[in-house]
Amino acid sequence: MKTAIRDKIFETSGVGQAPSKDFFHLTVTRESIIWRSWRITLRSNKSLPGETTHSWDEFVNNSKGTRLQGEIRRVFGVETLNIVLAMVTQTWLPYLKSDILTEILVRLDLRDIIRLAQVCRALYNACVSDILWQKLYVKHFVIVPSDVRSVAEEFGWKKAFVVNLQKPVQTVRALRKVHTKLQEESSRKTPKEEGKRVGPLMSN
Repeated sequence: MKTAIRDKIFETSGVGQAPSKDFFHLTVTRESIIWRSWRITLRSNKSLPGETTHSWDEFVNNSKGTRLQGEIRRVFGVETLNIVLAMVTQTWLPYLKSDILTEILVRLDLRDIIRLAQVCRALYNACVSDILWQKLYVKHFVIVPSDVRSVAEEFGWKKAFVVNLQKPVQTVRALRKVHTKLQEESSRKTPKEEGKRVGPLMSN
């Protein structure tokens, strides 16, 4: 126990979401994830705390570890789970808060954003987010015409960006026409293939 306390790098505890009164405690050490739960019920006061321990590798690559991830998300929320995953995988970028990650991505070259989108699902979601592409549109084109804004809010800022990068949009009709074509193409491609297809557009 002394070793566990000395090696502890993260700890949190609290009561489960209402109407549950159960108590939970999470400890992350340099080698393991320790999950303690205490069922609180009016029917009996004799219930004992339960405890499970997983190594870092088990937590990420084992089905039991996946279930524990679900429990952590349910009790403490996705932000706490992301903190633990970042510690365990030693990979912080995919698990940053979305607003912080967006501020990092908007400062990257377009080529790098396309590459990052192919690393993992978390980074793919961040790299195709509407908030990011709205910021990129303003960064690269400065002025956002009212007709472009209205259509971008309907069809997405990424498509508006790609269209304007190829050829400045003059009318709402032009953007709608290109959107329909892109939609038909994307329906036949996987996320990874879509990244490869958009990449060359951004190198022009």
